[in-house]
Amino acid sequence: MATGVDSVAIGPLSKALGDSAVTYGVSSTAQKDGVAIGAKASASDTGVAVGFNSKVDAQNSVAIGHSSHVAADHGYSIAIGDHSKTDRENSVSIGHESLNRQLTHLAAGTEDTDAVNVAQLKKEMAETLENARKETLAQSNDVLDAAKKHSNSVARTTLETAEEHANKKSAETLVSAKVYADSNSSQTLKTANSYTDVTVSNSTKKATRESNQYTDHKFSQLDNRLDKLDKRVDKGLASSAALNSLFQPYGVGKVNFTAGVGGYRSSQALAIGSGYRVNESVAFKAGVAYAGSSNVMYNASFNIEW
Repeated sequence: MATGVDSVAIGPLSKALGDSAVTYGVSSTAQKDGVAIGAKASASDTGVAVGFNSKVDAQNSVAIGHSSHVAADHGYSIAIGDHSKTDRENSVSIGHESLNRQLTHLAAGTEDTDAVNVAQLKKEMAETLENARKETLAQSNDVLDAAKKHSNSVARTTLETAEEHANKKSAETLVSAKVYADSNSSQTLKTANSYTDVTVSNSTKKATRESNQYTDHKFSQLDNRLDKLDKRVDKGLASSAALNSLFQPYGVGKVNFTAGVGGYRSSQALAIGSGYRVNESVAFKAGVAYAGSSNVMYNASFNIEW
């Protein structure tokens, strides 16, 4: 039953309940601008549901696969795969709470919004750790050099003062001065050593803390890029596969309408097209594929035979 303008309903008990809605399959249902393909498939306004019992309750969302589901408050989301479910808006899910799947054969990301693969992540981790190690070592060396210079300066000043005092006094005064100088030099050395130990310890802790913060920040950036990769990586190839599945017209003077589904690795797309055969030698067709959100691909072709 098709009740909307330009709507199409194919299959027993299928319902196209809004303008430009398309349903195909037993008990399938689609609202305005929605597409539902498969028995018991259900699509809301501007939603696309493909697969047995697939369901899209949110607008501008896609569910592909047996019993896949996009909840009503998860707008602009995609669920791909058997029993896959979304858990938030603006997301892509390839599993559910008790089933996690992997994205495999991913190329390394190149743009800021691309995700990274494990090899790229390992390389970035190694570079980050090496940079942190070099920075920590450099800061530690600077602290040690400063402490040594300070200790040498204090000791030298103390000795010079003691010598000047000793030269002005008698032999008894000289003995007392030497004792005084030795005592103060020992105390100065202890003070310098204590200062050096405290300074090195504080600087090392600070350098380690800053290194850890820098490393954590880099890991967070890499994780964000990896999370975004699944929104872009295979949709173009899936759309191309869907377009290639469309049939061209065979009957002279007849217009055909054809729909197809394509997939590449973890991504899937829906394509709809139409064509017209002018005569036995001339025909043309055009189609458009949808892979979720704003991912739309189209093609058109003209055929001459002789």
